Amino acid sequence: MAAFPELKEAAIRYEEKLTVIGISHDEKNEEWKEALTRFAVPWLNLHAPRKSELNLTYGVNGIPHQVWISPEGTVIAWWTGFIVKEVDRHAGKYLNGQ
Repeated sequence: MAAFPELKEAAIRYEEKLTVIGISHDEKNEEWKEALTRFAVPWLNLHAPRKSELNLTYGVNGIPHQVWISPEGTVIAWWTGFIVKEVDRHAGKYLNGQ
């Protein structure tokens, strides 16, 4: 949830270029839904069990885990953990062409 404000800002700033999808594997789904409301996140949120094929495919071994996928379907970046300004760094590189 620490990453929500930075990710929310990027989702709004780059809404024409960036699609954010949140996937929780939290067992207490009601708490997750409450957090989504509290932070007023503007993106789609889904639930996948911890040992789901989705998590195995994208190497999710911690949270938050971000995967950036190009419009062509290629994974162009991924990282685990909250790193301040990491979203901005990738947005500058992949969305602004810098």
